[in-house]
Amino acid sequence: MPQDLIGSLAEKFFKGEYGELHIDSRNIKKGDAFLALPGEHTHGNNYVDQALKRGASLIIVDAHYPYSHAEVAIAVSQPEKFLWKLSKAILHLSTAKRIVITGSNGKTTTKDLVALALGGEGKHVLKTRGNYNNQLGTPLTLCRLRHHHKFAIIEIGTNAVGEIKALTKLTKPDIAVLTSINAAHMQGLKNIHVIAEEKSDIFRFMKAKGICFLKQKEFKLNAVRSALKDKQVNLVDFNPVESKLSFVKHKMTWTYNHIVFSLTTPARHNVENAQVAIQVALACGEPIEHVSRRLEKWTPSNHRMCVLNWRKRTLIDDCYNANPASMIAAVESALNLKRRREQKILLAMADMKEMGVSSARIHSQLGRSLAKLGIDVLLTMGDEAFKTLSSFDKAGGESSKHCESKEEMSALLTSLSRPHDIVLIKGSRGMHLEEVVKRLNPKMESIV
Repeated sequence: MPQDLIGSLAEKFFKGEYGELHIDSRNIKKGDAFLALPGEHTHGNNYVDQALKRGASLIIVDAHYPYSHAEVAIAVSQPEKFLWKLSKAILHLSTAKRIVITGSNGKTTTKDLVALALGGEGKHVLKTRGNYNNQLGTPLTLCRLRHHHKFAIIEIGTNAVGEIKALTKLTKPDIAVLTSINAAHMQGLKNIHVIAEEKSDIFRFMKAKGICFLKQKEFKLNAVRSALKDKQVNLVDFNPVESKLSFVKHKMTWTYNHIVFSLTTPARHNVENAQVAIQVALACGEPIEHVSRRLEKWTPSNHRMCVLNWRKRTLIDDCYNANPASMIAAVESALNLKRRREQKILLAMADMKEMGVSSARIHSQLGRSLAKLGIDVLLTMGDEAFKTLSSFDKAGGESSKHCESKEEMSALLTSLSRPHDIVLIKGSRGMHLEEVVKRLNPKMESIV
């Protein structure tokens, strides 16, 4: 496709002459654009008519696959490459400050908190929606960038070597945030050293005089330190004692620069994520009092440490995803809610996916850690999670049961728990434990 045509389309998107660009025809609204991509089981070209019926004003099709001819259709030879070029052209038109976030844990919550600290998604703030943080999601997010945006908060993820480099070179951050480096996506990234090299690329390929935010734990890693070089480094470690952290009525409260902040969450790691958001917002020139008021309005995204009410029990829905570090953090948050000796902590967990060749060892180690933490009841589902149960039992865990189905897990949680108990549900996305949550609490009634 000629560069001048990409430039012309970029200007129209940037000025708002087109709506959003979608690769799923079901998401099309009147005035939106549709990009037809090849898929595993079908091709986007097959859905041109549906996109037009839904009101698409622009259709971009794959020239090498049959498609319905339409006056608003543009044929390109490499649709995914076209998407990257278009997103880059749109970004080139923008003066918005680019804040790019990655990490093994906490990147989505941190992204949401940064966006809120800067005023919330809307006229001035663009942020990645949902899990659009990969090789398709990131350029699609950039295609939503408009002339009125002052900030673009972009989340980027990886499950293979080279993806952070490519996405960082695309987004060129002014501010880069590394939330954590832990064992995650090890099927594609092999080990913690490879993960550190991959994640540190966010610093290596950002703007030359960019601002970096990270914790001391990651700063100590050689891969990270070598990537930082001439960058401006801000360490964002959180000290609960100095910050006078307290937890009352499902709300964490702390102080920073003599200003009181509060967050409705049982999780200290969410406070740590909020502290990153505060410092990023201050670096962008936002008044600290405004940031404090904005963060009070925060609510977690679906299936991320959502505290729900279920038959007078506290149900923690944290089943969006799981790795060892996030599993331990979630359990510690559940323990933080315990107020009475007779309250039991029940953990319903499923496999942690993408742990690679270390999966058996990692799941077994988790079982020993759970026994030490004092989980009262452990329910597991999945072949790998069974290894967690076995090591939990050997380490002196109180009570456990392996489940063959979500129905069995739901039934056991009902029969084994009592009013005031705390039930935590967590597993990798591919295990679909949200179905267990919906069986227990179909209305998703929040406790706060």
